[in-house]
Amino acid sequence: CIGIPQNDANECSLCMDGNDLHPSFVDTLWFEESSSASTTCQEVAEYAKRFDNAEDQCSQFQFGGAAKCGCDVQSQDTSCTLCQGGSDPPNPSLIGDSELGLTCEQMAHGANIFHKDSDKCLETQF
Repeated sequence: CIGIPQNDANECSLCMDGNDLHPSFVDTLWFEESSSASTTCQEVAEYAKRFDNAEDQCSQFQFGGAAKCGCDVQSQDTSCTLCQGGSDPPNPSLIGDSELGLTCEQMAHGANIFHKDSDKCLETQF
């Protein structure tokens, strides 16, 4: 009899709420290295499981999951905002993270995974 592996409760989930990616985001590009090499949100979700949910790498994956892969975020009342004071980025299409190719608008959505009073929020804000 072959047992079905159970999910480790401490493994990192790309979506902070632990849900799987919405099917419409599975093939969304996380980043594209060249015209022949790219990584999808689903591939990153699988890779993220190698990390513990308490590790810093996990929160980085979850930031990207919210920014690029359609993961749900905190409620508006408690969520972190990219710009201090809660304003929207003045130039949403500006690339704010050149390593991942995230626009300021995507980064603002990603910041919403953190609680507004958390250290992670302060590290994220401009």
